[in-house]
Amino acid sequence: MTILPNFFKTREYLRNKIRSINFHLKDKTKTIALIVILLSLAIIVKRPINTTVSTVNKFDTNVTPPHSTTLKLEGLTIVIPEKATYPPIHTEITLSGYPSIPRKAEGITPTYEFTVTLKNGEVYKEFNQPFTISIDYKNHNLEEVKEDTIAIYYAGDNSEWIKLNSQSDKANKIATATSTLTGNYALMGDIKFTPQPLGYTKQEYPISEWKEFISNEYNFSIKYPPNWTVSTPDELKNQMAIFSVNAMGDIQGARQIGTELFDGISISVHVANKFSGTIDDWIKGDNLTSEEIISKSQETIGGNNFTKLVMGGYMGGEDYIFNKNGWMYTISYYVVGVDKEIFDKIGKEVLSTFNVLN
Repeated sequence: MTILPNFFKTREYLRNKIRSINFHLKDKTKTIALIVILLSLAIIVKRPINTTVSTVNKFDTNVTPPHSTTLKLEGLTIVIPEKATYPPIHTEITLSGYPSIPRKAEGITPTYEFTVTLKNGEVYKEFNQPFTISIDYKNHNLEEVKEDTIAIYYAGDNSEWIKLNSQSDKANKIATATSTLTGNYALMGDIKFTPQPLGYTKQEYPISEWKEFISNEYNFSIKYPPNWTVSTPDELKNQMAIFSVNAMGDIQGARQIGTELFDGISISVHVANKFSGTIDDWIKGDNLTSEEIISKSQETIGGNNFTKLVMGGYMGGEDYIFNKNGWMYTISYYVVGVDKEIFDKIGKEVLSTFNVLN
């Protein structure tokens, strides 16, 4: 099942909510309303997938053999056994951001960085005997994870995550494993859904095989690739759009969870019903968002002469405005990621199929 990223909902909702506010309110009221919307956005957007954040907590202590030692920090417990032979050491556990993780896994906890140093400052990388590491996950969200796959993962200097042989106590929500190595540890589990196949949304089909959306009410049609995802009516309501289609690239498509779009494309059509003025009148009338317009140009795509606005500010992207027979259309266009050129090429072909019916 494809889960539409929250970004497609929140970004389009925010942009078009601002557009609606601009159409109806005075400047002072706009500012207040925009602040309220931005605060709402901060609440509903989930955490990013691959996040590196500054240290938020830390535990450190000196350890002298031959005593058994227990180290604890925010759900993590490390027990160094008495029989482990080591010189006097300084141990430190740092709690940092959610890990950049394997394609089919989901990070449940942040990363715990376990470091050990000798008195002379030399890094101590491995104990002679294994220590026990336990991670409590009762307060973590398992909505997108298969619980029977939960395990502790380890990443050393090369940052490649390795799944450890772990035991999970489902009743008490604690996973346990053993290791001899210092480094990074995190709790992960397999995602519940099947990842999008590699290259799926980048596969090009002849336009003759594309699907078509037709709106007799708003007097337009547009075609799109059959392997792209169309927003549901509820999602369109949030976006304040008539039609919206999106595609995620391989990196984001492997996970398909709620986050901002960082790899793919989103195209949404918004209609202003009948408008008797020019496109410049439309822009000057403050019917677009209050973001800074970086540039304005004319661009002909598929026989349609669009006014292209490159938008700045938080949301960025481009707006393509088209006016025909008294109908004013704004197409929000956003493409990003390592395959930006591929998606942009297909996206422009989508724009070329936009057609006003009469």
